Amino acid sequence: MILTISRIVLGAILLLTGSNKFFGFFSMPAMSPDGMQFLGALAETGYMIPMIAIVEVLCGLMLFSKATTPLAALLLAPLTVNILAFHLFLAPTTLLLGGLVFLLNLYIGGKHFSYYRSIFAKIFTERVLITEKKAQATNRPVAVVN
Repeated sequence: MILTISRIVLGAILLLTGSNKFFGFFSMPAMSPDGMQFLGALAETGYMIPMIAIVEVLCGLMLFSKATTPLAALLLAPLTVNILAFHLFLAPTTLLLGGLVFLLNLYIGGKHFSYYRSIFAKIFTERVLITEKKAQATNRPVAVVN
């Protein structure tokens, strides 16, 4: 139940904010000069704001479907980290929304961690193998924690 509500709330936020970048339904809240300068720099590239908007809209729509939620959460991970960092460092007056988006994606991704386990298993397996080889080279026992 909480997962479903989280998916719908995050999907709605992303769909609304992504669509707003294209159509401008509502104005941006007041923010620091640094925040405005950063957003201006993104807009000057000519592609960053539309690309961010497309990712937000597509992932927002994907969150409305249970089948595509794990992929949406994975695709959103770098975006939500940057949203949180932007609000934390450049627009602290709007930190509530940035924090909410980050926490919702973190919760949704955590609930779907079984889908990502194989990605992390290879990383951790290689690290354990490297540690074991170093231990064998120095003739020291190694403790492996599962």
